[in-house]
Amino acid sequence: MWLSYRKELFVFVLLITTMLLFSAVTQAAGKLAGKVLETMNSGGYTYVHIDTAEGKQWVAIQQALVRKGDVIEFKQGMDMGRYTSPTLGRSFSDIIFSSGIKHIKRVVGGGDRAAGGRDAASKPGRGLKIKAASGAEGYTIAGLYKKKNRLNGKRLRCVVR
Repeated sequence: MWLSYRKELFVFVLLITTMLLFSAVTQAAGKLAGKVLETMNSGGYTYVHIDTAEGKQWVAIQQALVRKGDVIEFKQGMDMGRYTSPTLGRSFSDIIFSSGIKHIKRVVGGGDRAAGGRDAASKPGRGLKIKAASGAEGYTIAGLYKKKNRLNGKRLRCVVR
């Protein structure tokens, strides 16, 4: 009988402790989405201020490319309440630490993409004109790629200007 009582007491204390832990730091509920008002990177994190249907909200994620004007939806996260960023030296009255971007729509430069994908606006060097090196064996990177089968196994000299 005493053993049964101790077992029930242990389960009860464990349940209460778990409930207290989860109530101390609650998980953000509902859709976490809106238009980006401002953004800043610091200490490996991106802090994003968004305008949601419920009002303005700060969200922190691992550092990512987010621009003012983007329309973004975040994965669920933990509501940290009042938080001070040591690397920014700034306090947030209410911030959610999200596990990342669920979907982002670029307003400037067009393109609609899921998190982690690339759109035309984010491709480095797009529209950049590069002249091939002079001489019979002068190639651009694109030219080398096109002739990769013919050049495979040959020794090449690379000069970057």
